[in-house]
Amino acid sequence: MKQILSAGLVLLVVLLAGCDRQKTDGDENAAPLVVRMAIPMQPSSGLALIAREKGFFARRGLSVTYSEYPSGKRALQNGLLAGNADVAFSADVPIVAAAMAGESFRVVANTFHASNINRVIARKDHGIQFFKDMKGKKIATQQDSAVHFFLSLLLFDNGLSANDIQLSFMKAEELVPALVSGSIDAFSMREPYIAEAKARLGENAVIFSAPGLYQQFDSALVTTQLLKQQPQVVDRLLLALRDAEAYFINHPDEAINLGARTLGIHEEELRVLWVKHSLLLTLDQAYLLMLEDISRWMINSKLTDSSVLPDYLSFIETGPIDRLDSSRISLIR
Repeated sequence: MKQILSAGLVLLVVLLAGCDRQKTDGDENAAPLVVRMAIPMQPSSGLALIAREKGFFARRGLSVTYSEYPSGKRALQNGLLAGNADVAFSADVPIVAAAMAGESFRVVANTFHASNINRVIARKDHGIQFFKDMKGKKIATQQDSAVHFFLSLLLFDNGLSANDIQLSFMKAEELVPALVSGSIDAFSMREPYIAEAKARLGENAVIFSAPGLYQQFDSALVTTQLLKQQPQVVDRLLLALRDAEAYFINHPDEAINLGARTLGIHEEELRVLWVKHSLLLTLDQAYLLMLEDISRWMINSKLTDSSVLPDYLSFIETGPIDRLDSSRISLIR
């Protein structure tokens, strides 16, 4: 009789442990966990946008309040760091700027990786046909952002520097009106702003791209408070993003159609940006090296008061993605 009772207790413990694991894995029957999310409305937010539109966050037990921002820099600064969001998505350059400014946050996953996401668009009637024609021209971009870094790399790649142009900084949503009005000659940005400017300028637009020049990473970031007090929220977040990754891999045409409608751009334009390996959930060693390269650029360009490279491993929390799938981590810790 005692043996039967003991076996029953063991079975009960196993079943209860299984229930706990299910809740950790985002059981849709578990009580929803509330989280505030800042999403940049740009192609590099693909996994987050797919997860939102397909209901994957809700399916994984998250009750999400969304805030949309015109760029990852604004989602990070005005959302996460300003205390208006618990989760945000951003490209690598704003993350470096925040780290060098001593801000508190944690990167929990890379969510996008591509080398052909940014563009420079210019007016032909302002004497620009080739990129070398940019010398002396008025070029605007968003400061301390991926498109700012891309512009610097593109200038250098063409034998120019920031000293050879009239560089100015604007908010993302100010760039298209400035170019259309003719107050600037060109701007460095990405979709949907490039497509909008091209549509308004028509044949007067010339666009410069540089595939392979800049290996950009976008990431999911969380507050240190969320990570400490509600780690299960982060686990469910990554499960939902993994669901979005699987959806993109298994249904690429549907995912691209969904993304194009959500962002208000043509499917053909998004198809160029969402290539096979761009929407993957990882923590990549190349990401760490890119953060360090961007830091050196910011120091050399006098965009920061700091002269010391941060310890970026201290800003990266590997635990959540390790629990999800340790093979997705290539960071040397």
